[in-house]
Amino acid sequence: MPKSNRKHPKNTYKRDVSAVQRAVMQRISGLGSQKNEFKKSQYPYCTKRLLLSFASFIDNPHGYNNQLHDLYYCQSTIYGLQQRQRENCVKVMTVLCSWLEVETNQIGIAKREHMDTVTHKSIMKRYKKYWGGH
Repeated sequence: MPKSNRKHPKNTYKRDVSAVQRAVMQRISGLGSQKNEFKKSQYPYCTKRLLLSFASFIDNPHGYNNQLHDLYYCQSTIYGLQQRQRENCVKVMTVLCSWLEVETNQIGIAKREHMDTVTHKSIMKRYKKYWGGH
């Protein structure tokens, strides 16, 4: 089957992906299968697919019909985000999506009558747990 000439993210080979993006995608897959304190996975399968798709933003910020254009140029209209900034963006999104309520698309801790907010301190703590580091 001939390779398509279209520059769609699904038409890229795994060997064309950078080591940084490959490592982030492996970590996202690993986190999706790990169990949290309630013996459930860190996030559901649909969220895992969302995060794996978003991880392609690291190497291909113009993918998906340029839908992430505003995110890529959020700091400057001339210069886009650097690769390390896009990587950190994906990592933070992974942490935030671990609190995502799939039914309502709200981030927080679901209670019977409302959503409890997530503090910045707990976001930093989970970031260190997921990604290690500083």
